[in-house]
Amino acid sequence: MAASTRQVLYLHLGDPMESSVFDDLYQGVRTQIATLVPSLEAKTLSTAQSVLSTQSFKAILAVDGGLSVRKYNDFQKSLASYVKQGGTLIFCCIFSGFVRPHDIAKLRENFEQP
Repeated sequence: MAASTRQVLYLHLGDPMESSVFDDLYQGVRTQIATLVPSLEAKTLSTAQSVLSTQSFKAILAVDGGLSVRKYNDFQKSLASYVKQGGTLIFCCIFSGFVRPHDIAKLRENFEQP
């Protein structure tokens, strides 16, 4: 993995409607963050896996509920490992508004949280 940078990764794995809501609500915040730190976006699992295997990030921001969906169980475990190794993953923005209760239970299990 590349040397640590001050780069931020916006992780959008939710459906296009969630992405649109995020864009509408957080464009101003993203603009301000962009003045402080470079950022990348990953809107597909393959993009997320690719950038995470080749680059380091100051933080990964899970900005919508997509990461909690069970089809991403293996990726959740990879991110849990990333966090255990000192990486920063922040569940933020519209994440909590789009997470379903049965999905959050598995996500917590994959991150070994009670």
